[in-house]
Amino acid sequence: MENLLTVEQYAMRAQLHPDSVRRQLREGRLRAAKKGRVWRIFESELQRDTPGKKVTQKQSLWQRDAERMAPIYQESLDNDGDLTAITTAPGDVYEPSVKDES
Repeated sequence: MENLLTVEQYAMRAQLHPDSVRRQLREGRLRAAKKGRVWRIFESELQRDTPGKKVTQKQSLWQRDAERMAPIYQESLDNDGDLTAITTAPGDVYEPSVKDES
């Protein structure tokens, strides 16, 4: 059976603050067992190069939106950062208002 560590033991060995460890536990980024209010973290978590990363729905939506926006960002770079030529909505182009100087 694998050794289990308390939050404080894990935090000390991983050189983290116990609150950071608790946050990672709540987010599902560390493999652990919970009985009642007490967390026990599997010692093997210390050997992992990167803690487990739980992808949340919010993160996946952000990634989808970032992929959708990538062509727009590229277009702005192709236009030397000029964002006025970028379409603001399907079929709608932004045109800066021109002040009449009369």
